[in-house]
Amino acid sequence: MGRLLVVEMKRIFLRRLVRVFVILAMAGALLIGIIVFFQSNAGDSDVRFALEQHERDLARCMDGEMQEFGFSPQKSLKDFCEEDAVPISSYDPRFRLAEEADEFLLGISILIIILAWMFGASAVGAEWHTRNMTTLLTWEPRRTRVLIAKLVAAVVVTFVISMFLQAWLVAALLPASIFRGTTEGADMAWFVDLVELMARIGFIASTGAALGAALAFIGRNTAAALGAGFAYLAIVEGLIRGLKPAWQKWLIGDNAAIVIGGESENLIAGRSVTTAALLIAVYVAILAVAAGAFFKSRDVA
Repeated sequence: MGRLLVVEMKRIFLRRLVRVFVILAMAGALLIGIIVFFQSNAGDSDVRFALEQHERDLARCMDGEMQEFGFSPQKSLKDFCEEDAVPISSYDPRFRLAEEADEFLLGISILIIILAWMFGASAVGAEWHTRNMTTLLTWEPRRTRVLIAKLVAAVVVTFVISMFLQAWLVAALLPASIFRGTTEGADMAWFVDLVELMARIGFIASTGAALGAALAFIGRNTAAALGAGFAYLAIVEGLIRGLKPAWQKWLIGDNAAIVIGGESENLIAGRSVTTAALLIAVYVAILAVAAGAFFKSRDVA
């Protein structure tokens, strides 16, 4: 199994589709970094005036003059003022790495997940299209081992690539924060939170790759896996949200949003990140079992 897994991981890494999209994603991240660098170009006087205005508004908020903006008793007045009513990011024209890096990661998370789905689907679908699956089963006739190796390889490779692309984006933003912004607040606690966010996005990307690969085993081509995924997430889950709101807590999209966001975000009351992640993992396992049943019962010719 170990040798087969290594071979499958190498095959995914060497696929032209994977390399092309990774290069394009890296180029896009560099472009984002360049744009942010040149947009974060406030003069010292502008920054000083903005920070002074922030201090005045913060003092007003702490005096109780801004609670009409939606003060919640679940937060202290200080946290409400600093995070909701008068966040410094709304005043400071410079790029603030500690406040904005996670927003960029959340913004690109959907793109990473779509790419992951494509990677997983193509890693299996292309094997059927080129008839390499027949050759592979000649070398390793135990189909369950082949299926597990391909699914695990898709999960591992996708997680590594997603973490790399997110780290690449943060690195692309560093020049803007160092030379034309500020790294204030970017301490070890912030770094740990950032890595946790990256890992949650990587987890959802990996599960997306596994789902895409499992669907490709069932449909025996990449297009079927991509089409089925789009139809379910965009159409079926949309209809369920509209017609059966009580079923929303069982939907993949809503639970994925909880995992990525790190909280329920008013989507599903009482649903924790761990529970949402476990539910998605169960769905992946169920679809993998179904894919195994199809794979074992059908001819590969």
